[in-house]
Amino acid sequence: MYPFIQEGDICCFRRIGDSEPKPGQVVLFKAPQGLVGHRLIRRPVQAGDGAGVLYQFKGDTNYFCDALVAADSLIGILDSLTRRGRHVTMDSWVRKVWSLVVVHVSKYTRLVRIFMDWQQRLHGFPAKGFK
Repeated sequence: MYPFIQEGDICCFRRIGDSEPKPGQVVLFKAPQGLVGHRLIRRPVQAGDGAGVLYQFKGDTNYFCDALVAADSLIGILDSLTRRGRHVTMDSWVRKVWSLVVVHVSKYTRLVRIFMDWQQRLHGFPAKGFK
């Protein structure tokens, strides 16, 4: 989720409850590899095989979307984070615009990857927060 979430950030998620996550929100969910916090890309779709509602997620700098995630695997929605002692909420207009850009502009991922590769070559180490 770099650069939106950086190494050392403390993330606070609120339970999903009755509210449905909206595209652009960062959602914490259970995956085979453990807990994952990625951005919801598409509104939920009904599985044709009776498996229920499925969600499509993607990390901000990942090239591809994650496998579809069942509704019962969702845990919470990112509410705020603390970065270097400063509390940051997700309801600011800047965060909302960023979310829309990530969801609707597929070229964004490529641009961030190019920047991080350039930074790695320039400094000889991975960009902070990128592994």
